[in-house]
Amino acid sequence: MNRDLKEKKYRMRDVLRDNISGFQGAVQGISEGITGAIHYGLAPYGLTRDGESRQWRWFDESRLEPVMEDSGTSAYPKRMEGWMPQSWDQQYNLWDKVKDKITDLEGTITSINFYGTGCITYETLPAQLTRDGAVADTNNLDQCRVILVARGTVEGPATEEEKPPSPPCDPGSQSSKMIM
Repeated sequence: MNRDLKEKKYRMRDVLRDNISGFQGAVQGISEGITGAIHYGLAPYGLTRDGESRQWRWFDESRLEPVMEDSGTSAYPKRMEGWMPQSWDQQYNLWDKVKDKITDLEGTITSINFYGTGCITYETLPAQLTRDGAVADTNNLDQCRVILVARGTVEGPATEEEKPPSPPCDPGSQSSKMIM
């Protein structure tokens, strides 16, 4: 699937500001998750006091606003100059089951990340729990590392009667704790 990200609110190289922290930088990555959330990876300008590049930060789209430049006659969104791919050749989709060619890890794609370099990575959640019964950490796998196991579908109970009953809520129980 050839993916054109022009339908997103912001584009690669747009200069954005987080309206909570004030952090600002140029968009260098866009991530789309299974919940519908869109996150933008911002690379800040300049170096640290030690002459090192600054760390990227990822922000939810709802927290961002464009940094505007004033031309004297009108304001317009600031954009970083330079080459940037206009589309990405995305091979897999959210909910697809994939396997890492290197580690044999199998999992479900929960997020797709597009980078300004043209690279695509897939955040993949393993199907099995850890040995102690916890949800496993996701793995961010480059597109060239994964192969398709099965196309994903989002299927849930068709009717209210088919839904499993909710367990009683005990605030101290492990099942009542939210997983973030």
